[in-house]
Amino acid sequence: MKWLSRKIKRYKPEYITISSFAIAKNITPISGVPMMLYLHSPMQYIRTHYDEYKEKLKGIKGKLFNRIVPKLRKWDLRYTKFDKIFANSGYTAKEAEKLYGMNNIQIKYPKIPSKFFVPAVQETAFEYYLYVGRLVSFVREADKIIKLCNEMNVKLIMMGS
Repeated sequence: MKWLSRKIKRYKPEYITISSFAIAKNITPISGVPMMLYLHSPMQYIRTHYDEYKEKLKGIKGKLFNRIVPKLRKWDLRYTKFDKIFANSGYTAKEAEKLYGMNNIQIKYPKIPSKFFVPAVQETAFEYYLYVGRLVSFVREADKIIKLCNEMNVKLIMMGS
């Protein structure tokens, strides 16, 4: 991030817009240059999902992870001052307020181009839930979604990898 911060400074930007789900928010501010943050998520692997990552990382990777997480947490807390802050959801806004003390966060849902929506022509109603996202437990809890839909006896379509 230091290298990237120096490179950005060299271009003498009028403003900086950061879209971050992990470390991109940790760009060193440039004096007098307004910075806007669009936060998708705090660093989950050092915060909300730390225990899951810790459990999965064994041996030297686990030891290294345990040593660097406290330093990463401290480093991550240094970068919390922005001129404007947007979050992609209410959940993310609450996490940013709780973890970073960020206030005045505006929620700005990601736009989805209308070309992705094609009207369906069906003669009978077919009700189902659609899940689109990464199929890894520590990101979206996909296994819990499957279990819940099975318990409720509702159809579920999952897309992702």
